[in-house]
Amino acid sequence: MKPTLLLHICCAPCAIVPLQDLMQDFSVVGFFYNPNIHPLKEYLLRKEATFQLGEDFKIPMLYGDYPYRDFLHNTLPVSATKDRCTICYSMRMKETYHRFLAGNFQYSSSTLFFSPYQNHDTIRKQVWTFFSPSQYIVRDWSTSYQKGTQEARDRGYYRQSYCGCIFSNEDRYSKSKKR
Repeated sequence: MKPTLLLHICCAPCAIVPLQDLMQDFSVVGFFYNPNIHPLKEYLLRKEATFQLGEDFKIPMLYGDYPYRDFLHNTLPVSATKDRCTICYSMRMKETYHRFLAGNFQYSSSTLFFSPYQNHDTIRKQVWTFFSPSQYIVRDWSTSYQKGTQEARDRGYYRQSYCGCIFSNEDRYSKSKKR
């Protein structure tokens, strides 16, 4: 019997490569918890895509609450800085850790390590705030980013063009205006 692993999933496209890798050695349960995603319509589109992901990969999925107001309360004071990302990672890793303990899982990991657009060093720092190295699997799947995004297109998964938070969405449009 394979050891159990709780996989924090930020979105369906970012989960494909990590699932293909982790399912070789672990019995994976997906966990969608992303209070940073805004607006609600975007959150629901991403959440809905994970329903299909769970079916396609035949994994159980767990869903956390959507405390976007807590996210905004915590990040608004630092919204113009990259500290907002640290707070966001921390919120998601903390909730993943609580689910990890409650579900009596043996290991955990996150699809955040798939995207080359995420700060992996900052994510790791937040991971180690809650998890011990013997509990958490850190792998850099970003080298397979093109492969994973192409497979997401082929599977018809909803794909987004920003990390999810209102601030990154604003940054995306501000950068395009400056070009």
